[in-house]
Amino acid sequence: MEILNVVEPASNFGDLFGAAAYGFMALLLLSFVYFAVRDGEALPAIILGIGFVFLTLVCIGAAADYLTPDPAKYEVLITDMSAFDTSKYEVVEQHGKIFVVQEVAR
Repeated sequence: MEILNVVEPASNFGDLFGAAAYGFMALLLLSFVYFAVRDGEALPAIILGIGFVFLTLVCIGAAADYLTPDPAKYEVLITDMSAFDTSKYEVVEQHGKIFVVQEVAR
């Protein structure tokens, strides 16, 4: 197996922006919950509290997706397919004789 090129993963700035936006909306809902509780409004406080918990979970998911690195991909030329280590690499794409492989997650 001869490595021809390392394919860089795409930037995932959208995940970071989404995490920040959802975090801001969750904080905004938390302030609404505070004002609803302070004014003695039980039903709006419960509904806004559920929305706050939901947005917090979405924010955590987006942040976790941003922080999880994408596996490295390589463009390789495989001369002997029987010698290809399938326990370490998996074939993602094939362009003629050039294969795009990535490391198998363990």
